[in-house]
Parts: sequence; structure tokens; C-alpha cells
Amino acid sequence: MKTLQAFMIALCPIILCATATAQGVNDHFQDLYTPPSESGLQALEPFPTSEDVCQVLGENQATQTLFASYPLLIACPRHEEEAIGDRILEGAFVVTQIGAWVVLAYQVALTS
Repeated sequence: MKTLQAFMIALCPIILCATATAQGVNDHFQDLYTPPSESGLQALEPFPTSEDVCQVLGENQATQTLFASYPLLIACPRHEEEAIGDRILEGAFVVTQIGAWVVLAYQVALTS
């Protein structure tokens, strides 16, 4: 039994601790979802649809130098790897991370 416990303790960091409760995991991911404003970003609307986690950014102190180079900036929560990957497949590229958000740019403004 002690060997099994030692094995589970060794694997815990690798498998996100299988003994964690579902509520504990949900609390962890809830902490990761901070509003863009907490990172100093001005979010205008979800992108590319109203159901998505990424946000179109408005120009403010945190993004003004980026807007000088890129016509469209969006940001996705840094842990949303699938959403970030989808934006990259659409032609966006990562320019920086600001707080809990990954900022991506498109070289041209997208049309609907």
C-alpha cells in the first residue's frame, strides 16, 4: 500500500492530482478567468463570435504601441490553448502576453 501511495504522490503533479475534487479543479480554472480589465486591457466584444472567450481589444495605454503596427488586436485567456490555436490557424500571430491574456494580431482587418 505504501508503494502505491508513493507512486500516486509522484504522479500527482503530472496528472493534475487525480485525488483533487471536481470542485477544486473548477475553482482553479475559475481563478484563471480574470476579466481583461484586470490585466489593463480594454475588451470591446467577443471574437470571432459572441460565444467565444477571445476579445477584440480597444486601444488604451496597454495597447497603444501595438495598435501603431497592427490594425486588429485580440486577446485570449492564456490557458485557452485551443482558442489561441484556432486564432493562429485563422492567420493571427502572438505578439505579447499582458497579464493573464495572450494578445494576438492580424496583419489586416478581417471582414465578416
